[in-house]
Amino acid sequence: MFLLAASAGMFVASTGISSLCLTPILTSLAYLPSTFAMYGITLSHAFALKPSSQERTIHVFATVGVVSLISWPFALALAFPLAIHDLIEPPLNKANLWRLFEDMLRAAITILLSLVLQS
Repeated sequence: MFLLAASAGMFVASTGISSLCLTPILTSLAYLPSTFAMYGITLSHAFALKPSSQERTIHVFATVGVVSLISWPFALALAFPLAIHDLIEPPLNKANLWRLFEDMLRAAITILLSLVLQS
């Protein structure tokens, strides 16, 4: 993680400094939504490295949610691999499968209600 944060690519991507820029100091002060998304998604993946728990899941998806709301909505697509990992990682017994079914049903009802109320 340290090597990733200290790499030249992360510096250039986060500051927006290019070789053609006449004022690199002013460019480095710009707020780039993709920069916030990059750091937020990196943080959510760092949370995903923790052992499996409800707290870890909340941290991972809350971070991705905040990033997608504040900066770049397409960053939400990066949550799908984390969601699949959270679904596959716990042992598949009857209680976990029933809970997964209930959660999927709640999500489907929420999406349908949202679609009905918006149209």
